[in-house]
Amino acid sequence: MQENENSFSENAVQEEVLINQLIEECKKNKEDYQNKYSTFQNGPVKGALAVSCFSIVVIIFFVLFINLDVMNQTGKANDIFLTLAIYSIGISVCFLLVVFSLCKCIPFLAIIKIRRCNTELLNYAKRLIQLNVSQNYVGSMMQLSYSYLDDYYLL
Repeated sequence: MQENENSFSENAVQEEVLINQLIEECKKNKEDYQNKYSTFQNGPVKGALAVSCFSIVVIIFFVLFINLDVMNQTGKANDIFLTLAIYSIGISVCFLLVVFSLCKCIPFLAIIKIRRCNTELLNYAKRLIQLNVSQNYVGSMMQLSYSYLDDYYLL
């Protein structure tokens, strides 16, 4: 009987050590996510989006005016300018799609790590409840897990 209690307490101590390691990993993942996301959003992404949008507007603007000028002089539109405009717009749109994909992909990879931590934290909490560990400790750990989930759902 006493051996069972000792093994339960040893298991609880081991679980507590594992949980503390996991909590530290979650904090690190969350900080990494915040650093990567803020750096990525504030840095090259905004510049790339601005350049892409500006280039599309400029291309459309100049092609329309050049074609209107050509149409006024000759009575028909110049096919070369239209072809160049279509290719330029297509390239700019592809560039925008790549930038948007990166905007969503890089933070999403960090979110996957945070969700994995949450799942592990909740599994450990269930185990600790089974081992009759202090309900306050388990409750605070689950609250920490849900705070990480809040960050996920804010996106």
